[in-house]
This record gives sequence, C-alpha cells and structure tokens, in this order.
Amino acid sequence: MAKTTGTSWAWMGGMLLGSGTFIAAGVGFLIAEANTKPGELTDDGKPLDAFFHWMGLGFGGGGLLWLAIAVAAFFSLRGSAAKLDERRAQLSVHGLQIDAIVLSLETEGYMNFNNEIWVDLVLDVPVAGQLHRKSFRAALAQDALDRARAQKRLLLLVNAANPYDFVLARGSI
Repeated sequence: MAKTTGTSWAWMGGMLLGSGTFIAAGVGFLIAEANTKPGELTDDGKPLDAFFHWMGLGFGGGGLLWLAIAVAAFFSLRGSAAKLDERRAQLSVHGLQIDAIVLSLETEGYMNFNNEIWVDLVLDVPVAGQLHRKSFRAALAQDALDRARAQKRLLLLVNAANPYDFVLARGSI
C-alpha cells in the first residue's frame, strides 16, 4: 500500500466536505418536497414540489458526482505515489547516487492548474570509468519550488544505463 502524506488526506477531507454539503442540500430539498402541500406554487406560478424535486436531484447528483471524481482522483494519486516510491526503491538498490547542481529554475505557465516548473540540472555520470557531464531540463513538483534554488545540490538516484532516468532521493529537497 502506498504511503500517503497528511496533505493528501487533508485534500480528501476538503473534497468530502464539499461534496457532502451538496449531498446534504439535495437531501434537504427532497425532504422539503415531501413536506410540500399539494398545489402549492412558487412566486412565478410553477409547482413548488417540482422545484424542490429537481433542485434536490440536481444538488444531490452534483454532490455524488463530485464525490466520485474526488475518490477516483485520490486513489489515482495514491497509485502514482506508490509507483514513484517503487521506482525510488529500485534505483536506490540498482542505480547510482549522484549529486546534481541546480543551474536555474523557472516557471512557464500552467499545466492542470499547477505551475509548470522547469529546473536546469548538471550532473556528472560515470560511464565506462570516466565522468561525463550531463546537462538537461527536468520538471519539478510545485511544492518543491521554495526549497530548490540555483546552485543547490540535489541527490538523485540515477539509472546507470540511462542518466535521463532518475528520481530525487528522499530528503534531497
């Protein structure tokens, strides 16, 4: 099972609170429909029970849809975290631990409502007994932006066969 952070549980709690509010409003409208006297009308002359019925279905259905999307996103993100942890464990055993230096950091717009952050890295990779300097750009998680600065050293776990296949070591940023 994937290790989850407190942030993901807090996020899920917020999503449950939001969807629960809509579901509760929907149930409230349906209860109001049940307590409406036959023949009562809204201000514009429409049946009040139909208004409560459709509002209840709309709010309740919207809340249930929100809940389903939130649960699916939560478990999808947990699966991604599990894959990253598995990859990190594999490279910590079979890969190389290499220091990389952050040359620069920049944001370039948004992707899925998150800042798209790119970092220019330089690292020395041993190939056939000699060090070869590699320089490339990599995407960085938005929550690491405040901890990654130019000239900072990062510990990477690198695939020896492919230096572009790497993950940050835990505690590196």
